[in-house]
Amino acid sequence: MRRRLLATLLFSAVAFMAAACGDDGDATFDAQADTGATTTVQVADVPEGRGVVTENEDGTRTVSSAWGTVTVPAEPKRIVSVLGYIDFESMVALGVTPLAAGTQGGTVQSGFAPHLDGLTEGVQPLPWVGGAPAEAIAALEPDLIFAPDAESAELLADIAPTVPAGAVVEGWKDDFRYIAAVLGRDEEGARLLEEYEADAAQLRDRLAPVLAGRTVASPQVAYDHTQVYVDGRDAFSSEVLTELGVMLAPMVTEAATGENVAVSLERLPEIDADILFWQVRQRDKDGRRDIAGLDLVKKSPLWNRIPAVAAGTVFEVDNRPWYFSTILAARRMLDDVEQALL
Repeated sequence: MRRRLLATLLFSAVAFMAAACGDDGDATFDAQADTGATTTVQVADVPEGRGVVTENEDGTRTVSSAWGTVTVPAEPKRIVSVLGYIDFESMVALGVTPLAAGTQGGTVQSGFAPHLDGLTEGVQPLPWVGGAPAEAIAALEPDLIFAPDAESAELLADIAPTVPAGAVVEGWKDDFRYIAAVLGRDEEGARLLEEYEADAAQLRDRLAPVLAGRTVASPQVAYDHTQVYVDGRDAFSSEVLTELGVMLAPMVTEAATGENVAVSLERLPEIDADILFWQVRQRDKDGRRDIAGLDLVKKSPLWNRIPAVAAGTVFEVDNRPWYFSTILAARRMLDDVEQALL
């Protein structure tokens, strides 16, 4: 028996392809890259948080991951997203409405991320501050659960097939392909990514003369207002900006690691990019902007010594779409950049 490989990861250029898998359902497959070379991918090759997905002859799908192997229904109807993050936003983008999803702040009252406004009707909010709410999830009688970690998966595995919810590592498109594959929406996922990439390429061309020779960074005030974090080179925002032809500032590209760069309030002028997309944090409770932190920084005598401030090239953006690492957030970033620079 030959099974068709669904969208799985690590091979962005070969997102969806045919692959031979034996009857025994081993979690390996052969992927042929543009070079013509064939590579066997195993569960161990996939970051924790994703899995290897194959489609079975009866329409169900097998998801093999570091957490084990489960069978997903052909058309799951009662899906739960424990954390309400990458998997949840990917579902919404794919036109799939889950039964329930974790909220942005971890409590029922905090609701869903503001940039999903109008897209979450009918989705029951789930709390997760104290861990996966197993009893509440069991009461929903789900037929598929996306879990954020192995501990949650073990807790929920007896309730319904439980799969990883995404790796949240560099390569947000691979997470999207993976979620689409689990849901049997791989073709729709490929179409949405193709459309996004076409729009990004078009915007890149339009931005080229504006960005020539100019550097960009994206900072935000820490939640406790004690310092500023500049998104590192491995951040979701940096990945999208780079796709738009943006030249990241040296303080980002030359940092010792790809993680966010911490800048104390006494060193604000060191944020020396020509253009800043300043992320304004949004409150978990209601999504409203937390302007107190930014106001504090603006009152500093060092604020006007930031090069982009002096040049009038600081653009405030909502922070959640700039770090949620999903296709909906990436599209929001395109809109923010276009509105600011064109």
